[in-house]
Amino acid sequence: ILDYSKLEDDKIEFNPDDLNLIELLNTIIDGYKSLAKKKNVKFISELPEAEFIIKADKKLLEKAFSNIISNAIKFNKEGGEIKISIHNFLKEISITIADTGIGIPQNELKTIFDKFKKIRKAGTYVPGAGLGLAIAKRIIDKHGGSINISSIENKGTTVIISLPKEGSE
Repeated sequence: ILDYSKLEDDKIEFNPDDLNLIELLNTIIDGYKSLAKKKNVKFISELPEAEFIIKADKKLLEKAFSNIISNAIKFNKEGGEIKISIHNFLKEISITIADTGIGIPQNELKTIFDKFKKIRKAGTYVPGAGLGLAIAKRIIDKHGGSINISSIENKGTTVIISLPKEGSE
């Protein structure tokens, strides 16, 4: 809640520097492998060997991607998959995180980035404060990027994050 409050008030430390996005994503994936294994969720990484260098705040981006990957595991089905890919465009880099989880009802997609927003599904309790995606969006916005989510109930969710190659602020 404190992190969100600082982001909302624009009082969070923002220290952009050269950052290898591939290295950051691989580190985050490695950190979540044991949790994914407990739920029998498989990571499919389509990340290239090449470096993708952007100007970004490593700690903040790590938090944003961790929130999204954590959700992809948390809301996934036993035996599900999480596919992570990256595309290098002229002025931006696009990161896609797609899961085979429970999905998000269409009527809730428009408010998915609201603070304290939690997906309610009959017979499903998922712990958390409902701040993960709100924090991720604020961080991506702070970097001059965008985040979009598409989802189909009982099929999965896809999160696409676009980050500029040149830093913001």
